[in-house]
Amino acid sequence: MSLWSLTDLLVLNLSNNSLIGSLPPDFCNLNHIWFMDLSRNHLSGSIPTKVGDLQSLVYLSLAYNELQGSIPESLGKMISLESVDLSNNILSGHFITKKQIATDYTCPIGSFPDGTCLNCFVSVKETWE
Repeated sequence: MSLWSLTDLLVLNLSNNSLIGSLPPDFCNLNHIWFMDLSRNHLSGSIPTKVGDLQSLVYLSLAYNELQGSIPESLGKMISLESVDLSNNILSGHFITKKQIATDYTCPIGSFPDGTCLNCFVSVKETWE
């Protein structure tokens, strides 16, 4: 049985486990998960675009890995999302959710000429209308 087939799982904390490899698209099958921390591993590749299917997710940390590429636009479909930490990866981009949550990332260390961030932290805060 695969971990990603546990569709009723609510909390997943696999931080600091020296996990190696990429995030499989199957990780988006965790339909009920609300807390996911996969930080401080050696995960590489890109964040699967289907991450936006995790509609119950409130907290997501993929910090301190080796993820690359663009932050998927599908993050903007995550209506329950309150906290995202993508810091210390090689990611670029931004997203805005349907809940009118403003997101931004900062690059305290700097960025490459193409705008790719070396040390990105995504902060999420609600905007008031």
